[in-house]
Amino acid sequence: MLNKVLEYVVADGYLLLGPVFWTGMLAVMFAERRRMLRPVREAQKLPCPTSHATILVPARNEEKSIARCIASCLAQEYAAFNVVAVDDRSTDQTGAILDQMASADARLRVVHVEDRPLPADWTGKNHALWQGVQQATGDWLLFVDSDAMVQPKALATMIAGAEARSADLVSLVPCLRTPNFWERLIVPVAGLFAAILDRGLHEPYAYGWFMLVRRRMYDKVGGHAAIRDVLNDDKVLAARIRKAGGKPRVWWGSDFAALCMDRTPMEIVRGLARNFYVMTPGKPWRALFCLTVVSLCGFSAFAALAWGLISMHWGWIAAADAHLLAMGVVVACLYRWGGNRAWIVLALPLALVMSALIFLFSIWTCLTGNKVQWRATHYQDSAGSATQISDAPRRG
Repeated sequence: MLNKVLEYVVADGYLLLGPVFWTGMLAVMFAERRRMLRPVREAQKLPCPTSHATILVPARNEEKSIARCIASCLAQEYAAFNVVAVDDRSTDQTGAILDQMASADARLRVVHVEDRPLPADWTGKNHALWQGVQQATGDWLLFVDSDAMVQPKALATMIAGAEARSADLVSLVPCLRTPNFWERLIVPVAGLFAAILDRGLHEPYAYGWFMLVRRRMYDKVGGHAAIRDVLNDDKVLAARIRKAGGKPRVWWGSDFAALCMDRTPMEIVRGLARNFYVMTPGKPWRALFCLTVVSLCGFSAFAALAWGLISMHWGWIAAADAHLLAMGVVVACLYRWGGNRAWIVLALPLALVMSALIFLFSIWTCLTGNKVQWRATHYQDSAGSATQISDAPRRG
């Protein structure tokens, strides 16, 4: 009798964590995407705004991608804007490429940060952006990562939408444009588990690779100088803006912004693990939660299918099939919405394994207190902030 009760409990729990969870996730995803698309579609119908804007691009050793990024920024179909590119202590040709582009277009200004130790308590990106903001003249500041590209109507559409909705920060969910199979496979799936946690906690968040901020609000909350020692500057800035009474928003922007990354599988694992680490510096609970979700809601499908086949229990086989179908549809939609082919979902087991590695690596970093590498600088977390340890070995 006890075994029968236990079997029913396990089966009911599996149904909730498997087929029911992913079916609900599919409904939530469609609703969230529709909600995040609405302001963008409305903004596309608005007249082109006239507010002046400054696009800021920090770059360190980005000679392979910086010209493409800056060219996309300069191609904006917007009258009143300029671009400030910050060469952050680059040791390759990044600075020379920027100078050459600036000599051909007066709208581009280059700030060179000297190759020497950072000021006390500053992270490299925050310091670079703060230096760039000092040269900015716009009423709006658009922060763009050097491995991103923006479409010609991006700036006009986002400013129009932000002004119409009185938003103080607008960040976009971009598409992923890369020939790298591993990037296309891993990033959307790992990001999904992170999004589950963020939405569940109702925390303000933003994506720093495309982040439009009202200058008046940026100055009010102290800008990057007030968050000089944090590694997740985008999320912390969004939180400070909301605390100050502002409106941070995240919109669906796959038609306006694209990430163009090309990393090896282990670079992806280390990079995303680092992102999870800095969300709760030194504390593993966020990554531990995501690892639990991957195990109970992801890997459990294969365990249930194996058990059903071994015991020839058609109920478990049917439940596992429903689980795999629902999970596959969710992930296929993510791939498709992100600008990739849906057939990549056939490698979903591999994506789950790589996601688990990311979360395990993040947990290990938290528990061991290991250094975190960001670009070419090593940091050690200290009481919730990043302390610079040293520059990483230079390549080439």
